[in-house]
Amino acid sequence: MPTDFKLAAQNGRLVPLLVALLIVYIVWGTTYYALGVAMASMPPLLMNGARFVLAGLVMLAIARAQGLAWPTALQWRHAAVVGGLMAFGAMATVAVSGVAH
Repeated sequence: MPTDFKLAAQNGRLVPLLVALLIVYIVWGTTYYALGVAMASMPPLLMNGARFVLAGLVMLAIARAQGLAWPTALQWRHAAVVGGLMAFGAMATVAVSGVAH
């Protein structure tokens, strides 16, 4: 048994660990199915952009609900650069290749 599982079992935290892994497997596994379904009704780059904007708004709402400050201008700029590269560089390539397939 891997060390993480042994430690979790010893600390009585094996079930939460297994539930967390199950959630990751289900969410990650259904992502590509959901992408295929979404691309049947909307252009891949629009679908991909909408996904990231929605996720960002949800994360911002959670951060604000927890009392965290608004991001600074520098943080917004850095997030825009990284998000743009990720959304349009990496993830758009995956979405467009799914259409070609």
